[in-house]
Amino acid sequence: MSLLEGLRVTLETSTSGKQQLEIWSRLRFTVFDEDEGFLEAHAAEVASLVLEAARRYTDNALERAVVVFAGTAAKRNAAFMKALASGVVKLASGKPAHQLGRRGMFTLLVLSKVVVDTLDPDTAKRALSKLIEVQVALVDALVSLQMPWRVISPVLQSEARNKQAATVMLSMLKSGEGAPPHYMLRALLDRGLADAAFMAEVRADLLGAFCDRVINGRERIGPALASCYRPLAASLSSEEFSTKIAPAVTRSLRRTPEVAVTALHMLLTHAPQLDISTHTLELGGILVQQIRTKESVRPMALDALRAVARRTHDAGVLGEQASSIRKILDGSAEGKIKMAVERAVLAHSLGALSEAPGLGPAMAAVAAEVVAFAAGAVKEEANEEARTGLTSLLGCWLVRLTPVGPHAPALDAAAATLADGCRVSVGEVPRRAHLRAAVQALRGNTTVRAFMAAALTPAVAKIVADGLSKPVLRLDATLAACAAILMASSSSAADSVLDSERVWEKGLLAPDSPLLSLPAVAKLPAADAAALADMVEALLLQHPHRLQGPSNTLVCRLLCGLLVHWAPEVRASAGAAAQRITTSTPALLMPLLDGLRGCMNEPGCVSPLVVPPDATGEDAVPAAGLCARRFAYALLQIIPSKIEDVDPEQLSSVLLAAHHPGITAAIPPGSARQVWLAASRRMPTLVKVFPGFAPAVSQALNGPKGLASSLPAEQTAARQALSTCIAISPNALMPHVLEKLAQLLDRTEHDALPEESLEIFATPEGHLASEWKALQEVSEAVMVVERRNVRKAKGRFKSGGRAFEEDDDDDEPPPPPPPPAAKPAPRSGPAGAKKDAAARQAEWRANELNQESKVREHVRAVKTQLLLGLRVLRDVAAGNPRFAATKLEELRELCQPLLSSKLVGSEAFEAVRQLAACLPAPLGGQALGLAAALRLVVLAQQAQQAGAVKLPAAKEIAGVVSALRQVTGDRRPLQGASYRFVFPVLQAILSSPTHTPSHEDALAVVALHCGAHDVPRAASLALLYHLLGVVP
Repeated sequence: MSLLEGLRVTLETSTSGKQQLEIWSRLRFTVFDEDEGFLEAHAAEVASLVLEAARRYTDNALERAVVVFAGTAAKRNAAFMKALASGVVKLASGKPAHQLGRRGMFTLLVLSKVVVDTLDPDTAKRALSKLIEVQVALVDALVSLQMPWRVISPVLQSEARNKQAATVMLSMLKSGEGAPPHYMLRALLDRGLADAAFMAEVRADLLGAFCDRVINGRERIGPALASCYRPLAASLSSEEFSTKIAPAVTRSLRRTPEVAVTALHMLLTHAPQLDISTHTLELGGILVQQIRTKESVRPMALDALRAVARRTHDAGVLGEQASSIRKILDGSAEGKIKMAVERAVLAHSLGALSEAPGLGPAMAAVAAEVVAFAAGAVKEEANEEARTGLTSLLGCWLVRLTPVGPHAPALDAAAATLADGCRVSVGEVPRRAHLRAAVQALRGNTTVRAFMAAALTPAVAKIVADGLSKPVLRLDATLAACAAILMASSSSAADSVLDSERVWEKGLLAPDSPLLSLPAVAKLPAADAAALADMVEALLLQHPHRLQGPSNTLVCRLLCGLLVHWAPEVRASAGAAAQRITTSTPALLMPLLDGLRGCMNEPGCVSPLVVPPDATGEDAVPAAGLCARRFAYALLQIIPSKIEDVDPEQLSSVLLAAHHPGITAAIPPGSARQVWLAASRRMPTLVKVFPGFAPAVSQALNGPKGLASSLPAEQTAARQALSTCIAISPNALMPHVLEKLAQLLDRTEHDALPEESLEIFATPEGHLASEWKALQEVSEAVMVVERRNVRKAKGRFKSGGRAFEEDDDDDEPPPPPPPPAAKPAPRSGPAGAKKDAAARQAEWRANELNQESKVREHVRAVKTQLLLGLRVLRDVAAGNPRFAATKLEELRELCQPLLSSKLVGSEAFEAVRQLAACLPAPLGGQALGLAAALRLVVLAQQAQQAGAVKLPAAKEIAGVVSALRQVTGDRRPLQGASYRFVFPVLQAILSSPTHTPSHEDALAVVALHCGAHDVPRAASLALLYHLLGVVP
């Protein structure tokens, strides 16, 4: 068998990664070192082997070995390069994507890059073009299989830097043959961002290709492909738009509007500096016509019209466009429009123009004309759909209106129209449209709030009052409450109306208000829920005197619920509001953090907000990781971007929120730590001021919101916060931590517990300890009998090889049944005597159960306190192991005696294990064994017979002693705290009468430390004297 045949057999049959790597190691040696003619003679076979490996391998290391070999071989041998190029083209063209797989296609892409980098561009133009075509197909397939662009980009960037390859890419773009190479264009644009000369050279070709292949193409580009052209749009100039883009778009809008409106929207969205005022009327007219006549392109055309408005900086041009649409609507241009749907879409088109930039007098004049028209048209319109569209115009354009001078009549007319439409007697759909328009105007333009209050406040107050008693009006009442609060923030008259109607007291700020509760918010559409963020901001900043106690908690939790909402626009609105609130009024930071912790303590209250209301099945239940990420986002939005003068209370609240299990429990530890790091970076003076804050922070973390809380989640948050604080300033915080640990780990009550109390604690509720013990004994006896009654194997299944011997039934006979207990003779007496005895027995049993329940509660309280203390100790040691190593003596004395406890022995073991991990390596690597050895020592000391557990022979102790010898090699003594931590193990070994090899190593360690000053010298010397007395 030849070398290549053997390598191919190994490739096809072996599953060992090590053997696969040996293939390429052996092949490299043969090709590059041993036989220089081997590659020339077997170029096709070696290339075939490379391609077969590319198709099979799924391991990064193996793929890298193949690519490195192929790159080196292609540079050394032209025959191999040609064979590899031919094989890549054939394999990429003949295999469907699902057969090659994502990794196989990516490896082929990399191999094609190897060939392109090696080819001579002057003599291999045809091969280069073919390889580029293969790369286009591979990249499109990889993107469709969700491979990230950041992985693909480096490969194509190499092609873009290759002058000849870039020329081929451009020729493919201009040729119009085959599928449009969108991602090749992106590669060229990415190179152009870093190379201005290259961009100047190819920009005209890129723009021409974009117009021919995208704007005038046959298929519209989706969001993924649109990202390819963002660099082109971001650098687009007004001249380029006028000379190239606008003519192409105008032609395409009439031929293939589906393609043109998508491309136009993408370009204008990503070109913030562009001004297309000179083309607004032309483009706007065509888009409005498409909106009116073609339902299939209507949503996309409306988006494109909004983009055109955003890039129109000339208010006069925008006014002409708005006037033309308005004339169509009122019938002065084309006569009365009979179809209600057409009237509705024209109203939406007129509303799309409101997104134009600028707030000057010219824009206000345009807004006044539109608002005056809409206020009159709404009253005349009979169709519900068209009326809703006209009503939305009021919300869009009131935002751009200045309520002074000649514009005041338009504002008055709009306020009257909105007030008339907000009456309860109006139908549901138009009433909600009027409420949404009012909320939109009040949110976007604070100057109109006071002017609209007189007409609008009574109407919305009535809806709020009715919504409290009529569930069908709850959605309307929530929108009305938002409008009322926004107006009351700028108008004392509106505030008085709400007071007189008792809207504040009963509807808005009642602790059980159904309007601002989280379940009510979950039922709102996303656009309406986003408006509530501005309402909360108005409440917290303009009406703080009304927020007392429960109402303040209600409002803060409402904002936190909006921050975890499923809709991105709601989260963005709530985040902006939270930043404005805490930046302008730092005192509100703590109430908002308390509200966030309340939501994390009860995640069920925000679950309806986290997932969309139309989610079903498993999607309707939010994953823990999703909730954690949303809570982390909420925390970082609540904390101001920079806190210059942080105080201890704020710092403590941030610590407790950032370390809450609602954030840390469901995401990876590294990500959870990033949440605190992001929060701490907003407090630049934290490290400097923390030592002075240590007493106050420690008190807060130990208080009712921390370790003293009855909620396990808040206790966990306090423990993790202490772990973080001990890493920031250990010397300042450790005295307070030790004081708290001494209080929590006080063993007085634990040591005083009698054995009977522990038995009662182990007894389930509803049972007496004596009854439970008897029941357990009976159960054990029954199990013994059942084990004895199991019949043994018979016949050939019998053990001992006696398959053909006579079966012997040697089962033991069951024990005879116990004789029946003699029934006591009935006592003579009255008929109710038995009932009285049963009642007394039941009363006695109830009293006993009550007494045992009290004992159980006492033992549970002792256990809970000790568990909390041990977990705090463990977390503190894990937070700063290096510092904890200097405090091992104090920490060990608190937890080591509890190693033998029946209540908390396992948790004490974990605490001791964490302390052992703080020891210097390699001793710290033996933390598990050292903790086990210390536990054996404690158990032996408790039994007062160390030899009974055979300490020196235990494998845990042997491992500890071996690690001690490694640490103290070359006569390097341990630090005093570390030596005192392990000394009980050494003492137990050398005190044992059984001699093992561990004795000599232990004796060497003790002898090395006898002269040190910070070790237990007296105990060490006493141990040595003991050895002198027992050694023969």
